[in-house]
Amino acid sequence: MRIVSHHSVLYNMVSYCFLSIITIYVAMAFSKETSSFSVYLFYEFIQSYSTIFLLFVVFIIFAVRYSKYSIYFYSIASFVTAFILLAYIYENFNKAILFIIFFYCVLAYFLGQGWKQVLSFSCYNPNMLKNELDDPISIKIKVKVTLKDEMIHEGVLTNWDEISCFVHLGGKIEEKLYGQLKIQTEYNGKVFENEGKIVSRVANQGIGVIFNIDEEKRFNWQDFYKIMDEASLTPQYLIL
Repeated sequence: MRIVSHHSVLYNMVSYCFLSIITIYVAMAFSKETSSFSVYLFYEFIQSYSTIFLLFVVFIIFAVRYSKYSIYFYSIASFVTAFILLAYIYENFNKAILFIIFFYCVLAYFLGQGWKQVLSFSCYNPNMLKNELDDPISIKIKVKVTLKDEMIHEGVLTNWDEISCFVHLGGKIEEKLYGQLKIQTEYNGKVFENEGKIVSRVANQGIGVIFNIDEEKRFNWQDFYKIMDEASLTPQYLIL
């Protein structure tokens, strides 16, 4: 799967990685009662904490691919960072470091929860196997996708949630497909439609879409999702 447009939470996660490194560096300076601008302190910091650098780099590599494994590297890196900060407290108690640890742990928890939620979005989880989509007994929820050039494609939903979905287009997509679109589906004689943005793409297979939620518009994606939810039509029952 190729990511076309990154979620804003990813940028927060990358910023968090840099903040973690800076936090350790500041705590080290407080503990040694040395200026943060000391060249010798900086060299010592680089030599002592190359492992934590590597952990955050690995996390970023997996995160930009929206891999489910990124949350594990995030947890390990955050735990190691917290352990390093606690070690400084044990070595030389300092109220400033204690405050830094508290702030860091709270931030790490909420960012982790936010990133875990992003990874669960349907637009990043195609939930399809090529042979299963050709199965004649599969339940297929058909949609029409209107691209920015007004070209219309017909597809099948393979995964969906309240704010996003993944659409299988059966090899009818261009390699450089991106930007805004409109998705339309029909249920019980009512037409539901919503605009959205392409955020992921599987080559010659389908696209992941995040919707622009317009609560004032009738028969939008959220209305359709509520109907699907009440009818107990969930992605795991898409393929029988």
